[in-house]
Amino acid sequence: MKNSVKNTLRCVLVLSVISVVCVALLAVANRFLPKYKPSLDLNTVTLINGMIPSGADAQTALDEGYYEMLALDEKKLADFNKSNRAEANNAVLAVYKAVKGDSAGTYIVEAQAQGYAGNDPIVMLTAIDESGAIISVVTKKQTENSPGTNGIFEDKHFALLVEYVKGKTDIDSAGISASTGATSGYSIGGVANAISISLKVIPEVKGGKL
Repeated sequence: MKNSVKNTLRCVLVLSVISVVCVALLAVANRFLPKYKPSLDLNTVTLINGMIPSGADAQTALDEGYYEMLALDEKKLADFNKSNRAEANNAVLAVYKAVKGDSAGTYIVEAQAQGYAGNDPIVMLTAIDESGAIISVVTKKQTENSPGTNGIFEDKHFALLVEYVKGKTDIDSAGISASTGATSGYSIGGVANAISISLKVIPEVKGGKL
């Protein structure tokens, strides 16, 4: 009996130590490992140029300033994200604007939202016209699903998503599921949240509140 109690206490102690070590490692990782930061680099411009063609190739569009990254107030953006997120990881990361070329006047929002727990947040780019309607969307970063899982990021489903969102000023998970046939619920929810928060931020930007 005594040995049994000792073994139980030993197991509890070992698990407690493991938990403390894991928490410490996560704290160190969050403090010192580089965090993702949006930037108007060639990759971003290439993705934007694919959604809203500028009339120039991506390198030229970058070099000649066809797009700009808007300077937003970090505190106000943080407050906006806090009041508009369904999950802790949901956030607008950056807002870009086409200032030259065939799509001048278009806003492009880079936003992230949580899909399946344990995965990195999904990062989406959403192009929005001057009336506040969606032009197109593209994935910038995701680690959600493997081929054959009927996920929203499979080519056949994502192509239907792009068609579905065009011209819309509001979207939800149910509409995405019905229009694309994808069944990856948490991934779809992440996509919906990233696009929704992108739509919400543009009136704030245009109104000078950020």
